[in-house]
Amino acid sequence: MRRSTLAACVVVLFSSSARLVWADDANAAQNDKLPRYRLEVGQELNYEETSSFNYTRGFLNNRVRWKLLVVKKEQDGRLILLVRYARASNQTKTAEEPVEFKRESSRLGRIEMLPNGSIVETPDADILLDVDAVLPRLPDRLDQKSWTSDQVAAGTQHVFSLDPDLGEAGKLNFVDEAHTIFDEIYLSSKTRWFSFDLERGLVDRGRAETTQGYGFTGKGEGKTSLASVEKHDASECAGIYAQMEAYLSVKRQYDRLLTDAEKSPDHADSMIASAKEKLDGLKGEITSVLIREQLDQDLESHERTAKYYRETAERFAKVLGKPSEEWESLALDGTTHSIAEFRGKVVVLDFWYRGCGWCIRAMPQVKQVAAHYQDRPVAILGMNTDRDEENAKFVVDKLKLNYLNIKAEGLPEKYGVSGFPTLVLIDRDGVVRDVHIGWSANLFEKLTKSIDGLLAETPTPAAE
Repeated sequence: MRRSTLAACVVVLFSSSARLVWADDANAAQNDKLPRYRLEVGQELNYEETSSFNYTRGFLNNRVRWKLLVVKKEQDGRLILLVRYARASNQTKTAEEPVEFKRESSRLGRIEMLPNGSIVETPDADILLDVDAVLPRLPDRLDQKSWTSDQVAAGTQHVFSLDPDLGEAGKLNFVDEAHTIFDEIYLSSKTRWFSFDLERGLVDRGRAETTQGYGFTGKGEGKTSLASVEKHDASECAGIYAQMEAYLSVKRQYDRLLTDAEKSPDHADSMIASAKEKLDGLKGEITSVLIREQLDQDLESHERTAKYYRETAERFAKVLGKPSEEWESLALDGTTHSIAEFRGKVVVLDFWYRGCGWCIRAMPQVKQVAAHYQDRPVAILGMNTDRDEENAKFVVDKLKLNYLNIKAEGLPEKYGVSGFPTLVLIDRDGVVRDVHIGWSANLFEKLTKSIDGLLAETPTPAAE
């Protein structure tokens, strides 16, 4: 933004209209005039998002219901919110068909937020809760016509700008263009428009437009509305906060036990049983209706979840601790490679394909791993399963992958791989030693810990 050398002209948002005033006159009142979230402990916000995506097979309809409860306010102004995100989907062939949402799945998380909407990224934050849909970042200065918000762990940058087409009394109208790693890979875009009520300090409505040009090709529209604002007794929120922390701690233990069970076939049943006991143990502690509903859903879905992890453990039982099967395949660059040529190195096989969003999200961290071990006896191999080779080459080029990528048709089965991404670790003797399934915010740390452990082992001398 260009500034005058004599004085800066800033926009102050009044309830009646936007006016221009000299900066010297606005300094004293600047903090009062800045758009900020006016949230207090005990305040509960309920939003509803509905959207419809028009693609080749018809319309995919979604409903997301947000429940955000302010449970604590720190001395530095940070707000801690308990967030429940509930999603339901429905598919119709035409836009005229009635939309019925029957099954709803939900998740519970916590966020720490500053009054300007900036999310504090903490190790236990659930970055996949896209709260920017209802709590977008606000400008930091009165004269800002555009501003940004970077979510490092999620790999998203939000670029905000004032909406020149709207100037509603008492409202801040602005646009959010989100940029992610998926934009180039899936030829996608997402733009949101927000109406922020300056007096209430809340987003009262919004709309969104999405496009995608690969795979799930089409256009979508959605709208967001503030369904209700409720008030709980602030004195009760300390207890809800404690229950939230207890639930989230146990849920992390539960998820960790199930993940470990996948890689411990001999102990999978006992670990899955222990995970269930963790959830059962919470039932007597949770009195919050919001948290109890989520706990009940977790318990109701446990058997389906446990079945998946048992089946995964059975598949990995056939490969973990055993020598890798031999194979030979072409790489995307046209060269031929075999697993045997990497003997003497720790090998990481990253199974992926273009249409796997979690695979794409994991790739920046896999690139970090490859760079980290560039001069060490470690080989990172992308194992691509796309039928169309051009899709694989497109991803390699756009993301500038710094490791060899192999055409892996028929190879996932050799390692018990059924979900993507799956990263298989093979030690320097050619024995399959570890697996990492799915994306996580700390994938780099997990992989390097496993690799360092294997590098510390002395390989068996090659037979003469």
